[in-house]
Amino acid sequence: MITLQKRSAPSALMNYLGPVFALFMTVMIGGLLFYLMGFNPIKTLSAFFITPISSQLGLTELAVKASPMILCALGLSFCFRANQWNIGAEGQLLCGGMTAGAVALALMDNDAPWVIYVVIASGVLAGMMWAAIPALLKVHFNTNEILTSLMLTYVAYQLLQFLIYGPLKDFWLSHSLDGYSARGGKICRFFTGRDGVDCVFDFWRLCGVSGRA
Repeated sequence: MITLQKRSAPSALMNYLGPVFALFMTVMIGGLLFYLMGFNPIKTLSAFFITPISSQLGLTELAVKASPMILCALGLSFCFRANQWNIGAEGQLLCGGMTAGAVALALMDNDAPWVIYVVIASGVLAGMMWAAIPALLKVHFNTNEILTSLMLTYVAYQLLQFLIYGPLKDFWLSHSLDGYSARGGKICRFFTGRDGVDCVFDFWRLCGVSGRA
């Protein structure tokens, strides 16, 4: 009879082979699903894994889209080290993005160098306030922070939809953005003389230094 026994210590080999095996199974199962849907699995998987890193434009777009996820992962690392399960990072990111975007639009005619600091600070504050909701519910009502933080992600998404098809939609219809440069609201003002993917990589390094500190 086969029985399962708990290891006395984690396997060092499986710590390395586990992610490799998971990636291999993801590719195999994904390829099978694409084949069953009538697509060429080789070409389809190539579009996911090869095409984004085969050109400078692809690398730039990949870096830009990965930046929010890296920022979320950095913030979640502090939660997990404190043994607090924050599953609502996406909602907190949405709230931070909505607030920062609204502040940037409100200051769109101002090219002063302090604009970027106000935009970033407003986004950080909004994300912190959204994360404080499950924290307060946990402290005062002993609710499960996994469920509350996760459910609030859907609330944040609905709020985003409301803003897009409500107040912000009216803003885009009533304002002309011709010639709008938003120099004061660009993150690359932190890194004078740099733009594009170089700016993104510099931002990653800044996040890494903050995390190690």
